[in-house]
Amino acid sequence: MIKLVVSDVDGTLIKPGETRISEKTLSLLGELKEKGVLFAVASGRDYDAIRPLFGKIKNDIIYITNNGGVVMYQGKVLCKTPIDKMLSVTIMNEMQKKRDCRVLLAGETGSYVSTYDTDFTRYLAEHGFSTENVKDFKEVKEPITKISIYAKYGLTEEFYESIVDRWGDKIKIAISGNNWVDLTDEYVNKGNALAVVQHIFEVTSEDTVTFGDNYNDVEMFERSYYSYAMQHSPSDIRKCAKHITPDVDSILEDILRM
Repeated sequence: MIKLVVSDVDGTLIKPGETRISEKTLSLLGELKEKGVLFAVASGRDYDAIRPLFGKIKNDIIYITNNGGVVMYQGKVLCKTPIDKMLSVTIMNEMQKKRDCRVLLAGETGSYVSTYDTDFTRYLAEHGFSTENVKDFKEVKEPITKISIYAKYGLTEEFYESIVDRWGDKIKIAISGNNWVDLTDEYVNKGNALAVVQHIFEVTSEDTVTFGDNYNDVEMFERSYYSYAMQHSPSDIRKCAKHITPDVDSILEDILRM
C-alpha cells in the first residue's frame, strides 16, 4: 500500500520550460492527502522558494529542501545538516573569484547572494528564489546548508571535475541542472533525508514512490521500491530508477485508483 509519495520539483513536478506546478497536479496531490497518502517535495531549492508553489496544500506537505540539508513539516524543522563553517568560507571565496561563476547560499529557509549581476538576480527571482543580497557573505550569520554554484555559460565536464578534484573528498557534490552544481555536507542527500522522513512517519521503502530527473535524485530512488525517472532524464539517471514515465500525473492517477 502506498503511504508516501516524494517528488523532485524542477524538471519533474514542473515540466521543462515551465515555471509553475499545474493545477491538475496540485489537485491530484490534494486528492492523495484526502486518501491519507503523505506527500513530500524533495528539491535543491530552499523552503521559501518551494512553499508558495503549492497553494492551498502548502501546509500539508513535507519539505525536503536544499538537496536534503533541511527537512521541514508544518513550519517545524525535523532535521538540519549545515556545512562546516571554514570549508564553506573557503569554497565561497574561491568561487567568487571566477568571473563566469555565481554563488548562491542556502540557510534554513532562505537564500543569499553577493553580486551586482542583475541578470543573475533576475533569473533567480523568475525561478521563485527569494534571496537576500548581502555586501559580503561574511554577513550571513546562520549556518549554511547548501552552496550552489551557477556556471553562467553552462556547466562543462571540465568545470565540474575541477570542483570534484578540489573538494570531492570533503563535501557532497551533485549536478542539479544544466548550469548548477550543488554542494552540501558530505552526508547530505535527498535519500538520507527521505530515510529520516520514513522513520518519523513510520513508512517503509515498499510503501514509498519517488519521482526525479537528475543526479541529485539518485539516492532518493534507492530509498523507494517504486522509483520513477522522467522520460527526458539523462540515460544514466533513467537506469537508476525502476520505472520511466513521461509525467508525474499519470502515476498519481494510478495510485489514486489503487
